[in-house]
Amino acid sequence: MRSHGATNPAGSGAILAALRDALASDFSWTPAGEIQLKFPTYHPQGMVKIGGLIYLSSVKEPSELQATDPLARARSERARDCAGYLFKADLDGNLIAQVELGDGTRYHPGGLDFDGRWIWVPVAEYLPDSSSIIFRVDPETLAAKPAFRVPDHIGDLSYNRSDDTLHGFSWGARRHHTWKIVDGAIASPLVAPAELDRPDFMMEAEYQDCHYVGSSYALCSSSTHFDTSYLGSLDLVDLDNDAVVQQLIVHLRPDGSDRPMTHNPMFFERLNGVVRFYFAPEDDRTTIYMFDAA
Repeated sequence: MRSHGATNPAGSGAILAALRDALASDFSWTPAGEIQLKFPTYHPQGMVKIGGLIYLSSVKEPSELQATDPLARARSERARDCAGYLFKADLDGNLIAQVELGDGTRYHPGGLDFDGRWIWVPVAEYLPDSSSIIFRVDPETLAAKPAFRVPDHIGDLSYNRSDDTLHGFSWGARRHHTWKIVDGAIASPLVAPAELDRPDFMMEAEYQDCHYVGSSYALCSSSTHFDTSYLGSLDLVDLDNDAVVQQLIVHLRPDGSDRPMTHNPMFFERLNGVVRFYFAPEDDRTTIYMFDAA
């Protein structure tokens, strides 16, 4: 992995400081185990760990649709056979429950985040510049309620618990949306969508999964296709200033795979002074790979 940095962000929270250190280099990353998910996972998109449970969003598509471009996919009659899911699993990989999420052509769930009460999941049309429904889901029962709609493809979400703002990035991380949340519902968009500022020396990244860090920062994973291969990254994003302040290029891959670990679901938590990362880059029969970064 290669690291890029910019000005140190404000705030000195323990998790933010630990993440800044973890994103400096991959040489201290240590494998910390694997979780084999014992159920068909389709095409996973986002992940959050709450206590001893894993929540995984995923999209199911017929195989012939997976090989087409987004426009052909959206227009296909077979699109009605597609479905979005949120899975709930234990740390042994057993499926506990699942719920289907979507509404017609909006069947593609994205990266998700937890606000301490609800899991927030975007479900979008499989097209850029399209539309999304933002769901809030009870992690106990998986009861899902549409919270609001957005006239854009929202690919991932992160939730700032300190001021109850929900942040979303559009297809390809082109636009950053911010919404004020009151009692689990949208109060209003805070500002018009903003373009994300990224220094020229950093790789353009298409975000897959984002999670709020603290001090108005989010950590986002990416997997960007170049020619015949993928290149991954972890980006630390200043949500107040719409700017990427640090980027770590990710070369770690599952054995025999062309996908980086950051291909779709990612989660992190601070355990015993280190940051533990959870990655789930594989489809259908998915393994969650854990790494500790001191």
